[in-house]
Amino acid sequence: MARPKGPTLTQASILEAAIEVLRSEGESSLGINRVARQLGIQPPSMYNHVKGNDDLYRLVALHGWQQFLTYAQASLKAGMTGQEQLFAIALSYRQCAKSNPELLSIAASHRMNLIDQEFSVFYNSIMQLYADALIPWGFNEIEIIHSARMLNASFFGYAQLELNGIFQQSQSLDSTYEWMVLRLIDALEQQKRD
Repeated sequence: MARPKGPTLTQASILEAAIEVLRSEGESSLGINRVARQLGIQPPSMYNHVKGNDDLYRLVALHGWQQFLTYAQASLKAGMTGQEQLFAIALSYRQCAKSNPELLSIAASHRMNLIDQEFSVFYNSIMQLYADALIPWGFNEIEIIHSARMLNASFFGYAQLELNGIFQQSQSLDSTYEWMVLRLIDALEQQKRD
């Protein structure tokens, strides 16, 4: 990456360099010093844009959540049923993870807080995706929260295990993922019938 000079160093250029480091060297290499070296600058030059390593991870995590939200929103079409919406969200989550594997772990594991206004926007938008799919089934706010947590944990867990090469059986990973998502949707439908 060419060295940004003077005012051309931005949070966006730092994020881009951080993602390059993640893609080429992995999460263990991500840090202010390594990103500064990637940019061809001294680490103190970055402190006007990021406060330290934790803030750098936060920046990358926010980008990961933004990517997931973008994929999910693009997958939804007018007139979809709640079940179709949940299925589309599930498929978009996996596609986002496959397209951005370096972001998956950081986005899901970096401690975020709703006090953080930027994260709050993504969190509320993602929760609204689930609410839009579940409210027509008669789910209340607490049930939506429980459901969203269950779905996110399932989607993230599958994507992480798949990316780590854990699934060694001969069955299609696509078929297994679709089967899992359909069983989760069945469980939600059964919950509302009970």
